[in-house]
Amino acid sequence: MKLIDKDKAFYGGICVALQCISVYDYGSAWAEVVRAVGFENLKHYVTKIEPEEFELIAFRKYAKSEFGRVVSTPKRKRNE
Repeated sequence: MKLIDKDKAFYGGICVALQCISVYDYGSAWAEVVRAVGFENLKHYVTKIEPEEFELIAFRKYAKSEFGRVVSTPKRKRNE
């Protein structure tokens, strides 16, 4: 999956919204946002493109509780 810059900005904005939602531990709202943008698309973004967002949006927690999916923590890039 190749994302263009416009898509990256979109998913970056979605991650900001999900950060706010996760602060209040509102899993059902988190799930609705993710369903709207597509679980697999967001998973790709937070595991391959911006892995630091993975923890910020509590992806593992809500993927498990709201979607019943176990998602591994992304590996950090070598140059970090």
